[in-house]
Amino acid sequence: MLRTILGKPGTGKTEYIRNCVAKAARDGIRTYLIVPEQFSFESERALSRRLGEEAFERVEVLSFTSLCNRIFREYGGLAGNYLSGGGKYILMDLAIEQMREQMKVYARQAYSPAFTQSLCRTVSQLKTAGISPKQLVEQADALEDELLLQKTQEIGTIYGMYEALLERGFADPDDDLTRAEELLKDHPFFEGMAVYFDAFDGFTGQEYRIIRRVFEQADEVGFSLCVDKPEDDEHGMGIFSAGKRTLMRLMSLAREAGMQAAPPVVLKELHRAKTEGMRQVVEGMFTPSAEAGGEELEEVRAASAKDPYEEMEYVASEIERLVREQGYRYREIAMITRGASGYFPMVRAAFLKRGIPVFLDERRKVDAKPLFQFCSSALKIACMNFAGEDVLRLLKTGLIAMEPEEIALLEDYSFRWNLRGSMWKVPFQSHPKGFGREMTPEDRETLSHLNLLRERIIPPLEDFRRSILKTDGAGIARALYRLLTDFEVSSRMAQQALNLKEQGEEERAGEYEATWDILMEVLDQLVFATTGNPMKPERFYGLFQLVISEYDMGVIPQTLDQVLLGEAGHVRLDNCRAVFLIGANEGLFPLEEESHTLFTEDDAAALEAVGISLFEEGRNPMLEETYYAYTAMASAQERMVLTCPAADVSGRALLPSVLFTEFCRLFPHNPVVSAGQLPPLFFVHNERTALEAYASRMEDDTPLTSSLREFLQGTAYQDTLAHLGKPRPQKLSIRAESAKRLYGRRLKLSPTRIEKFYRCKFAYFCEQGMRIRRRRRAELSPIETGSVIHYALQMLISKYRDIPLSSIPRAQLQREIDRILEEYLEQFMGGMEEKTARFRYLYRRLKRTVLRLIVRLAQEFDQSLFRPSDFELEISPDSGVPPLEVRFADGTSAQVVGKIDRVDLYREHGTSYLRVIDYKSGNKLFQLSDVYYGLNLQMLLYLFTLWQNGGSRYDAVCPAGVLYMPASSKPVSADRHAGEAELAAASDAQLKMSGIVLDNPEVLHAMEADGKGLFIPVKLKKDGTPDAASSLATLEQMGDLKRHVEKLVSDMARELLEGQIDILPAQAPGGYDLCAYCDYRGVCGIDGSQERRLLDALSRKEVFEKIHAKEEP
Repeated sequence: MLRTILGKPGTGKTEYIRNCVAKAARDGIRTYLIVPEQFSFESERALSRRLGEEAFERVEVLSFTSLCNRIFREYGGLAGNYLSGGGKYILMDLAIEQMREQMKVYARQAYSPAFTQSLCRTVSQLKTAGISPKQLVEQADALEDELLLQKTQEIGTIYGMYEALLERGFADPDDDLTRAEELLKDHPFFEGMAVYFDAFDGFTGQEYRIIRRVFEQADEVGFSLCVDKPEDDEHGMGIFSAGKRTLMRLMSLAREAGMQAAPPVVLKELHRAKTEGMRQVVEGMFTPSAEAGGEELEEVRAASAKDPYEEMEYVASEIERLVREQGYRYREIAMITRGASGYFPMVRAAFLKRGIPVFLDERRKVDAKPLFQFCSSALKIACMNFAGEDVLRLLKTGLIAMEPEEIALLEDYSFRWNLRGSMWKVPFQSHPKGFGREMTPEDRETLSHLNLLRERIIPPLEDFRRSILKTDGAGIARALYRLLTDFEVSSRMAQQALNLKEQGEEERAGEYEATWDILMEVLDQLVFATTGNPMKPERFYGLFQLVISEYDMGVIPQTLDQVLLGEAGHVRLDNCRAVFLIGANEGLFPLEEESHTLFTEDDAAALEAVGISLFEEGRNPMLEETYYAYTAMASAQERMVLTCPAADVSGRALLPSVLFTEFCRLFPHNPVVSAGQLPPLFFVHNERTALEAYASRMEDDTPLTSSLREFLQGTAYQDTLAHLGKPRPQKLSIRAESAKRLYGRRLKLSPTRIEKFYRCKFAYFCEQGMRIRRRRRAELSPIETGSVIHYALQMLISKYRDIPLSSIPRAQLQREIDRILEEYLEQFMGGMEEKTARFRYLYRRLKRTVLRLIVRLAQEFDQSLFRPSDFELEISPDSGVPPLEVRFADGTSAQVVGKIDRVDLYREHGTSYLRVIDYKSGNKLFQLSDVYYGLNLQMLLYLFTLWQNGGSRYDAVCPAGVLYMPASSKPVSADRHAGEAELAAASDAQLKMSGIVLDNPEVLHAMEADGKGLFIPVKLKKDGTPDAASSLATLEQMGDLKRHVEKLVSDMARELLEGQIDILPAQAPGGYDLCAYCDYRGVCGIDGSQERRLLDALSRKEVFEKIHAKEEP
């Protein structure tokens, strides 16, 4: 006898079925209750409580999966290597490979892992519908669409090959129902039994075949179906139409099997709905004939929000209100949506701050776990031949015996030298700190340590790479396991799991154990399936990634009393008093889901016409989704809240879905709540939410903000409250004793450090105090280019100090330049080997640049009486020129040390006129106003040090000036009709030196005999006097500058030792933001609203006026 129990949600269908099961069991009848997988535990528990031990022994609660297993244990069928989801991908990939030559429609996609994935889903769809490869190919012949015909036959051919491969000893879980049905043809498994089906929304083709055998063998069969009545007055377009089609098909199958059907039992009383609002939801939603409610009902609500974050703030606050004011338990509340994972970040944010426990039915992918990152990285290293990022990714898994500091050291070296390919396979030789540095003993020790680390990781990886070049898939899988063994990964994971358990982190420890078991399963299936199938590493890598993408791990609930976030259509709620349907937006909930198989909806319709039914006849996907939403609504006993945001997290506008419009139709007197318009206190439930509410309104002087502030006094947020609203402090300091420990009691300053200090004290503190430095690649940057040019000029001028440069043939100069640059490359840059094509090009181009500069220098030397005297002259206590020094009363001191690029000397009348030359590869110009503010001091500091302390080296010293010499040249911009002379003049103008020189006619003529201003920043008029644009200083003014510079050094040393680290960066004239490219901007967090130290553009006169003003008592 067939019994069908019908009714809307909450009418007691499950209870009725369980009573039938209990009665049959008590009557001594062997009974099966078949339910969806996720409901089996709950059903078994309910029946065990209802029946005594003796009666319960005659009941089995099964899902279709466990039913198959039960049949196989009875009659055979458990043999074979069962394929996991990933295992199917492996076998499907082999099937595609076998049929690749015959493929036309999918020839291009054949190498794509995504195609393998889609094809697996398509075959699973076909199997679920009960369609064999032969049936698919044969019936496809009737298709009129030629492309669909070819596509279907191609899919059928690969499907057939997949089935053939299964016969090698594999079992596909998708075939279980088909195989079980075949066994039931010959074995009366259900004979004399009562079989009941509960909580199904419908059945697949395979399941209907099992049900047909049940009808043929069982004495009594029962089904519960969620429909309002047997008749389909909506003609397939109603919310219950799918269930009614299921009912009709079941009745038809029963008749074909010769089983009589009792009249359907229609349950009408709503047992679950406890409130008027919920009764109207169940009776009226998506029922066109239902009349709208006549009054506002508080227990059913619709709410709108600005975005999902505001939406979750509202939901969390409403849940907290229900718990606090109406005595709800968290476990009696659920949130239901479609695409629940998209809400995880918003739920975590809103619920965590309120302390609301919530269970997110989250599946965590294993491919991001350390073990799988290790394997993926190792395979990619083999495929990409040691790309630097892959090696580092492997190291960072924590599964190799290497300390974090050692990994960081390797990462820094790899980043600096852009390690790749063979660079990992040979001993490291380059300087650990980059280009242009001499190798100190400490540097050599670091390099040696780096090579020891390299030896620990690269040889096993290189052995692995070589071993998988020419082998089958099984060989690669075994080689990967050997690599895991070589690095002792298993024991390290076991130790890490043990450590986590000791720390009380049982869940994370379990993940380590589970991931190892999953990997072993994956490798076993790869070995079993790919033995004898030659496979390139690249293909194996793609297949491995595809396989592990199928594996995930669930999350264990941490407490029983927690809110549930579940997926509509997948979650079944019992004893749920309140349900929140979130994200009710068009296309999202109900979900307009696209096909994930190779057959589109149009394809399915065309195939249906020729007898290939992929889905149940009359299926309407949108109605199915709406049904899921309706049953989710109806799962609440007392209260239902429907919410939708007006935009997604990216700001894209969203529209309310049919759920929202249908709700508003049924409840016209229930106003839609606007979350953004609710009183602020609605969202305040504890100290943290009170602080958030206060912070967003603290500018308002209202009773609310006063009350919130008063409430927060004396709480854990009191200190935070004290700082809210106040501008970020810019006057910062550390203790003087801490400063002395950081910098030392005897400061060693350099001109570069002094300039950095006066640009920004805080940035100086980060770099020199905390030693925080940005990593930089060893590449031919402008800084490195300048160093190369500087070195080449120094070597050439030193060599030909006593020979006019202009007398040396250009060919000889070019050979010298080539030799010097090659020497620099080998000594400071590790040679040309492994350098990029761009580096090679730029470095070769430097030869032309240096030659041009040397020619320019030759021209200058020919007309100047100044001659180079010293190169790289060291200023230090141990050199011939002691540094400037400042001493303080407490015994602390500061010295300014460094190296001068070049010192030029002109002797006349017993006086040594000295000028300091600095090579600059950028566009730096000397500005006297910079000097006043503490910037651009380098050359003047050196000049004044020589003036004060250089007597023993140069006798009577007089400062002749400082000059920046351009050490690079750029293409000239000129009219296209410009002649060679004009182009040469424009090019020479780029190389003119900037700086300041002594206002002394004799010195000026010694620097540039004709006074035309082609080389120095001074141009003489016809009367022999300098023009207004000339950059000059008298000897007295030089003295003024010297005292001012010394004061700047003294002030800096004092402020450093006092611990001043103000966030007060200099603001250059014209609004140029010196912070724009600062490495420490993210540390200080400065923005446009904060104060800067404004640097006004000062004339030469104004600079000296300000210096004099400071000196006046």
